[in-house]
This record gives sequence, structure tokens and C-alpha cells, in this order.
Amino acid sequence: MKYDGKYRTSWALVVGVNKYTRVAPLAQATTDANEVARALRDAFKFPPENIRLLLDDDATITNIRSCFMSFTNREVVDPNDRLVVFFAGHGHTVPGNRGDVGFLVPVDGDIADLASLIRWDELTRNSDLIPAKHVFS
Repeated sequence: MKYDGKYRTSWALVVGVNKYTRVAPLAQATTDANEVARALRDAFKFPPENIRLLLDDDATITNIRSCFMSFTNREVVDPNDRLVVFFAGHGHTVPGNRGDVGFLVPVDGDIADLASLIRWDELTRNSDLIPAKHVFS
């Protein structure tokens, strides 16, 4: 595969959660997510239709996973593309056998139920399936 010297197009998944259902609310996460989406569009010229913005009620574990995995579609995302993933919201860390394990807390997440959280390295491992030459998360 020969890579071009510039990006064919740019993609983004931007998530912000203030209004959690089982965790304390936040005040600025959705503002941060909106500002990152605006900067990607205005300053970095990401096509608006390529920015997937999930805020509050839309930022469920299912929607975040589904949206992230949609970038694995090689008919849509090209090897000469780039992808930015941004999450503003609660995180949670638990001790593991080989060190701490970090999780993202979606709007419907409950830190008492790890199955309702998104393990950070799940995203980093799954980014291997995304054909874009640069994935920044």
C-alpha cells in the first residue's frame, strides 16, 4: 500500500456526557465536545458530515461502540484518511493483575457494573481494524 502525502478525508467521533443516569453529572463535558467538533470543522477543515457527535442521551455504550466500529468499513474509510476520537466525560480505573485498567463511562454506564463501561484498550485494540493511516484518540 502506497500512502499519499496528504489525507483523502478526515473523520471524527466526538463524545460528551454531562447528564449521566447512574454517575454524578458533569458541567462542561458537552461544551468541550462541541468545541472540539467546531475546531475540527473550522480550523482543521473536517467535513461536517464526517464528524459524528454523540452528546448526553446519545452517548450510550451501544452508540459509542457502533459509531467507533463503523470506521472499520473499508468501503467508507480509506487508508489515506485520518480519524480523531475525543471523549469528554467520566473515566473509571480499577486495579488489574498487570496494572490499572481504564474505562470510559458512557451515559448509561454504572461504575459498579464494569460490563456497562467501555474498556479503553478495547478501543485501542479495535483501532487496528480501521484502515485510516492515522487514528488519534
